[in-house]
Amino acid sequence: MIHPARNDGLFLLVLGTCVFLFIGIGLVATDPHCMTDFRTAYSSTKSFLSGADPYDPQSVLNTYRLIGAPPFRTHMEQVGVTHNVYPPTEYVPVAPIALLPYRLAKPFWFFLIAGGFFCACLLVLDLVAPSNSRLVGLLLGFLIAGSSSLVFYANPAGIAVTLAIIAVWSFMRQRWLAFGVLALALSLVLKPHDAGLIWLCFLLARNPYRKLAWQSLGLAALLSLPALLWISHIAPQWPAEAAANLRMYTQSGSTNDPASVYGSCFIASLQVIFCFIKNDPSFYNLASLVAMAPVLLVWAVATFRIRGSVTKLWFAVAAIAPLSMLPVYHRQYDAKLIALTLPALALLWTQRSTARYLALAVTGIAVLLSSDLFWAVMLIVFKPLPIVSLPEPARLRFALVTFPVPLSLLALGLFYLWALLRFRPEAEPVPNLNSTT
Repeated sequence: MIHPARNDGLFLLVLGTCVFLFIGIGLVATDPHCMTDFRTAYSSTKSFLSGADPYDPQSVLNTYRLIGAPPFRTHMEQVGVTHNVYPPTEYVPVAPIALLPYRLAKPFWFFLIAGGFFCACLLVLDLVAPSNSRLVGLLLGFLIAGSSSLVFYANPAGIAVTLAIIAVWSFMRQRWLAFGVLALALSLVLKPHDAGLIWLCFLLARNPYRKLAWQSLGLAALLSLPALLWISHIAPQWPAEAAANLRMYTQSGSTNDPASVYGSCFIASLQVIFCFIKNDPSFYNLASLVAMAPVLLVWAVATFRIRGSVTKLWFAVAAIAPLSMLPVYHRQYDAKLIALTLPALALLWTQRSTARYLALAVTGIAVLLSSDLFWAVMLIVFKPLPIVSLPEPARLRFALVTFPVPLSLLALGLFYLWALLRFRPEAEPVPNLNSTT
């Protein structure tokens, strides 16, 4: 018999999913020029499969004109689609979809992201005790309801984050382990900067998780080898071309410039804060890495010292999910990885201490501030402008809009890092996540 609270949690998740699908389908149906990041991945992979250079914008443009995609409305849209910055390993999971005609590949990619993320949220709900299902279901429902950017931009992050969550479920449940290893491997080859620190968490946590982490890495390397050999044959200069494409994206006024605001899907990394001090990529990129290095070192040492405590491992996962967004470039669709903090919240919610309320506050605020719906409203209210050459009131308005996302992720990660450091295995009983008490 299913616990009544589990039914309620599932209902809240399904309700949020209905909102997600209603908005996502509406956006995609009314704007044929959306799903820009899918068009980048699709046309670049098509070029790769045909033997053309997928990092040469002109080669990708030539391929794009043949696939039946809509013509570009603006020069910036063309630049975004034709300048690929992902490593060649991306082409491995995208290749089967790129073999489909564009008119079929586009809806398939949409429902792959939408359906996959819903399944990932279901698995997160499965990881918590039934008595906590209402709370977690509410947060999951709100998280997915505010995730329309996953399908509107259709970035590979939607698949990479989904696969990472599935892998965590598999490893923590010790079920479907072969599928979990495959999921983490595919997530690593698709977006290594999304799944990399999740992989490191299980590597540091020792067996049986370390063995699974090595298997995932080995499979990722095996899957990547053909792509790396092929790209070295057709475009041996690809590293320089990819670096040039990346520099183009980060130049002043471009889509990845942290000093600019493009829609409600903000940059989630610390670059947006450090660019407020000095709007120079060589400064704010290095500053973000330097600022996060000691935090990540403390997390790594604490995770390595885990000795069989499921509680501490969940705190390690919950800490690294938001912290991994901060050192290097990520957007809000990458930050949906914070769904992995909810099992740790459920564990703390069983504690009779102020920690449970702090956990709810920092987690709930991060879920709220990572929501596309919330920022769609806030952009209407604040109407932020780029910070370059703006007077102080306008700079303050920019900060009020762009700072909350990375700061909320930082607070969330630091809180669960504190929980990881505070709770001792010998003092904390290993919880039964399925317990109804």
